[in-house]
Amino acid sequence: MDNEKHMANLAVTIPSSIEVAVRQLSTQRNTSLDNLVDAALRGYLLSSPRRMYQISTSTALVEGVYSGSVSSSILLEHGDFGVGTFEGLDGEMVILDGEIYQAAGSVRRRSDDFLLPFASITHFRKDAVVPIEKTARLKDIELACDPHRVSENLFYALRVDSVFDAVHVRAVHPVPQGRRTPSERVRGFSASGYPGHSGCSHQEIFA
Repeated sequence: MDNEKHMANLAVTIPSSIEVAVRQLSTQRNTSLDNLVDAALRGYLLSSPRRMYQISTSTALVEGVYSGSVSSSILLEHGDFGVGTFEGLDGEMVILDGEIYQAAGSVRRRSDDFLLPFASITHFRKDAVVPIEKTARLKDIELACDPHRVSENLFYALRVDSVFDAVHVRAVHPVPQGRRTPSERVRGFSASGYPGHSGCSHQEIFA
């Protein structure tokens, strides 16, 4: 009851379509706008902060949609951990601790503001730490992580921290706008003695 004694007035600007929907729902439920907005805000603010923000789809990339549509600065407003790619598929994007890295034969940090065609990002929140013994294959890491996934229909943010004796990764050569992704444009490169981090925000992280 103490909280109800300290009510505040909040003036906000919302789209007219949202106003119409709110008023209609208020009438349907026979409740006041105050109660409806209060319930909606409580549900949003008190719900789990674990959300994923995604730009475009992998299907669009396969079909040749490689032009940038959302700026990197906007992307980072929605998280600090994720993956993606760059315009023209110019390398793989890794988002770690709020920094964007571009891997395309070498790895460099991108601090400029640029448009990107695809990315998935979330605010990373550690729920558990799972030690993994020395492994020789990516499949070993997959097998170690899979038991901690409770569903195939949920997204998971998995971060792998390690010192790797050797790492072989791949990235796509830049592809002309509108052309489908040819497998021959995927290139591989290696590094050794690399203290690294890896992660993804998709449930099919190792697929």
